[in-house]
Amino acid sequence: LDGDLVLGVLRHAGCPVIVAAQDPADAITATAPKRIGVAWDRGEEAHEALVVAARVAELAGGNVHVVHVIEPAAALVLPPGDPQIGHELTKTRHRECDAAIRAAAHAVNPELEVQIDLRDGKVSKQIEAATKDLDVLIVGSHRKGLLKRVTVGSVSEHLVHHNHCPVVVVPRGVTAGAAV
Repeated sequence: LDGDLVLGVLRHAGCPVIVAAQDPADAITATAPKRIGVAWDRGEEAHEALVVAARVAELAGGNVHVVHVIEPAAALVLPPGDPQIGHELTKTRHRECDAAIRAAAHAVNPELEVQIDLRDGKVSKQIEAATKDLDVLIVGSHRKGLLKRVTVGSVSEHLVHHNHCPVVVVPRGVTAGAAV
């Protein structure tokens, strides 16, 4: 379970780790990143990733693109038969997430403008798909224990092996100021 060298580095790193794109055609170029993505989930680690992304965007003259995935839960709680209820629930969740992202960005820097990319589906797959349109993606790592990693999975671990742009993994507890 601990045999992957890159995952071992991610689990024990005391600083952010950059993982290159998996496809050589998506390799890092000599230009500064302009589309700086952040995988955001309302957590403390996502906030640190947002701080790092804002700083990178400021230094590189780029834009911050916040990617948030809403996993479908409506099917688990709604009775079958009325898709309109599910549609309204989804619209409400999108509005709430948009407002929460804008508040988080404002807390990082009141002048920070963000592009918001709200997606529905499986988090790891949707974040992977978002890497096709970004120059770099910054994610926070929850540093879950072995049991949670195996049973729930890890978005950052998925992205190590499935990405289309470099991914910067900011471990839990690493101060964002030290990351840039």
